[in-house]
Amino acid sequence: MSYRLNVLLVALILSASVAQAEPRLPSDGLFKPTFLVSNSSWSAGTSFLVHGSDGKSVILVTCHHLFGPAAGLEQQLTPDDIAREVRGAVGLSMQVKKSIVVAPEYLKVSGAAPMSQKGADHDVAIFVVREAEKLNVFELSEKLPAVGDAVYLFARTLGADEPKLFRATIAESTATGLSYTFDDPKIELRGTSGAPVLNEQGQVVAMNLGGGEQGGKLFGIANPATAIRQVIRSAKH
Repeated sequence: MSYRLNVLLVALILSASVAQAEPRLPSDGLFKPTFLVSNSSWSAGTSFLVHGSDGKSVILVTCHHLFGPAAGLEQQLTPDDIAREVRGAVGLSMQVKKSIVVAPEYLKVSGAAPMSQKGADHDVAIFVVREAEKLNVFELSEKLPAVGDAVYLFARTLGADEPKLFRATIAESTATGLSYTFDDPKIELRGTSGAPVLNEQGQVVAMNLGGGEQGGKLFGIANPATAIRQVIRSAKH
């Protein structure tokens, strides 16, 4: 085989590897949540589905800060407030038209609080989904990503019709929070709080909480999947 053919073969292999690097996605696991109280409701952010600690039930995961001023409420609800006042959540699929999930049971997350300088690992709210047998779910990673790893925010941006994958690179990775810089500095991040951040195997490594611009780069901040796993194990009915 000639040198030129060898070079072309290597180039084709490399291009195929790059093309296959984006994670596989469940066909219907990303939802726009609406939260229900006795006389009103509100929609905010994003949510996604994972299995409960028993491996059979399905949990709707989203951000705790969506129960406060970030979502237009007058004050931030505590976990006790949510358990007492919120009747459940309804998720409208961002992937499949007319697909809806109903999650009537809030699992109380002791110590849940919006992201702060203390960390992002308590900014989570979870609901048990009803009739979950045939639902598609994301898999939570069991380990933190490393600095320099490629990750992908899976989200529907403001004004878009469908969700997309947005590539980023891990800048910081700790048990209490992740940060990453996006390849594209012009992504509109509003409404992506609660969206999953995936590794190249399609596992959720974190839940996006927000982001901003610094030094001409767009960055995101997230609650690690390892912390979300712990919350699901310890949450109370």
